[in-house]
Amino acid sequence: MGWPVTINGNTYQNSDFSPYGYAVAFPAIIGDVATVAGQVETNKTTSVNAASTATTQATAAATSKSGADTAAAAAAVSQTAAGTSATNAATSETNAVAAAAQIAALKATSTTSLTIAASGDFTFTIQSGKGFIPGTQIFAASAANPTARNMTMIVKSYSGTSLVATATAATGATNTAADWNIFTLGAVTLQGVATDPATFALERYRNQLDDWRALLVPDRPSLFQRFTDNTYFLRDKIVTSYFSAFLAATSGVFTRASAGTAMSSAGNLTEFAAGAPRITDRGMGIESTGTNLVRNPRCEGAVVGSPGTAPTYMNIAMPSGISQQVTGTGKESGVPGFYVRFYGTAAASGSINMAFEPSTAITAAQNDTFTTSVYAMLVAGTSPSFRLSLDERATGGGYLAGSYTSYTPSPTLTRMTHTRTCTDASAAYVQPYYYSTLTSGQTVDFTLFVGGQSLEKNTAATSLILPPVGSPAQATRAAEDCIFTRAIPAAFSKAFIALPRRYPIPSGTEVLWQVDDGTSNNRIYVARLYTGSIVLVAVVGGVTTANLTIGIVAENTEFKVALRAAGNNWAASLNGAAVVTDTTSAMPTGLTYERLGNTSTGLRWNGTIKQNTEFPALLTNTQLQALAA
Repeated sequence: MGWPVTINGNTYQNSDFSPYGYAVAFPAIIGDVATVAGQVETNKTTSVNAASTATTQATAAATSKSGADTAAAAAAVSQTAAGTSATNAATSETNAVAAAAQIAALKATSTTSLTIAASGDFTFTIQSGKGFIPGTQIFAASAANPTARNMTMIVKSYSGTSLVATATAATGATNTAADWNIFTLGAVTLQGVATDPATFALERYRNQLDDWRALLVPDRPSLFQRFTDNTYFLRDKIVTSYFSAFLAATSGVFTRASAGTAMSSAGNLTEFAAGAPRITDRGMGIESTGTNLVRNPRCEGAVVGSPGTAPTYMNIAMPSGISQQVTGTGKESGVPGFYVRFYGTAAASGSINMAFEPSTAITAAQNDTFTTSVYAMLVAGTSPSFRLSLDERATGGGYLAGSYTSYTPSPTLTRMTHTRTCTDASAAYVQPYYYSTLTSGQTVDFTLFVGGQSLEKNTAATSLILPPVGSPAQATRAAEDCIFTRAIPAAFSKAFIALPRRYPIPSGTEVLWQVDDGTSNNRIYVARLYTGSIVLVAVVGGVTTANLTIGIVAENTEFKVALRAAGNNWAASLNGAAVVTDTTSAMPTGLTYERLGNTSTGLRWNGTIKQNTEFPALLTNTQLQALAA
């Protein structure tokens, strides 16, 4: 059945649902279907009541002609009502079938094997009779991994079973999928279509609205982003489970010119292609640039055997009497590495030493600060204590000074870290390594998994930086930017849930969120200072107006902040604490950019962002506290 379709006297066209009109059209069509269904039920009740009346009146007719006449008249009314009820029921069924058919026409599946890319034309073999119109926006996602492998596309042509679409954005580029769910962006908000992963975003969003109402915050937000469960909403635009679709609908841009990694809350490492947001159930990661000076954190080149061969660039040494066996290579919780067994009795005191790089491979100088890290796990046996060490080396590689942090490997994969600032004026290199000191006569037999080694010129370890598979080399993670282009209201309220970086800030400012006019002269931002203070700042014409210190948050500590922004009406609460206010500061104007975790001058959050919400109203102090609690 084709367009148009009429329900409850209202006519709907295909164009009402594409590309973003569904936000108004779907609630309307669902309301009309509900209205018609209600009419059917009412008519049914009327018919039953009329039939009962007719029966009573027929009995009375046996003893009274007058009663019989009355009953006959009532029966005629009953017959008319029954006919009307049947007609309405048929109409309702027809409308429901029509609505279901139109909705089904906006969805398809395909088993065509295609390699994901953010540009180019793609041809899918799908079902015939679908409603994909050239020029409309669609979304194609892998059924098995929809949030990590998907493409936003524009329909180029559709004929028979051949759908040709041009990609405009993608997540998981270079990956291949052959289990596609394809639907128009207008179809993603319809409730009850369980085959659309995006459908669940609407239900999650509605549940959040219920939670806010319970907190006496009745206002419906104009923007809602919850990265932990992929729920994205923009009023009159889109509600979806796909961040790339949300970006497309909001003129948003996410950039990172390199691959990246992120850990889930369960401790599983995921690798993300260049340009793909690092979104896990912990939130979206935003970091500055960083470089891993260890060339082979994937531990490639290891050869299984007794003793076997250590990974490329890595050296393993042992005291006399201790033997080595490389037992395998692979991944633990997504972290690449290798498995090595140490066994025997030490003939003399010495160390089991795993050096990540040669002694003259990584240059350094006095006062340089480095952080080294490694993932390790006890696979079998009982392990002695290990030390993660960083040594300063002279021009020829000789030892100058060093320090370490002690760890005992456990059956749980653990990332160990150690930070050192070079103190020796002769320092020319640094060497990271992982070792355990044995005493003469000490017997050991244990197997470790070791991998994901890192050395960064930084005060702490950032997210693991890996080179491409098969190409061991120092690798750099590019900085990340997430920017939306939209008119920022002259007065609004915001609420955030975030996690600051998991390492100390030596100085400077890390910005969680900012709206601006494309410069730093007119802007509003929320940031964390090196002291740990969370601040809300407004700048008008290059001059700071509002500057509220909301509270202090420690590293690796989740927090919530809710704020109100308007001229002479600023307020904010951290974790539900008393609201801090400013009633004298002006509001910047001309704000057209919203930035998550970055600024126009290159500052970044260096942590995760879990939730970002905007209300087109000025919430009360009580409501702000409730949202931040």
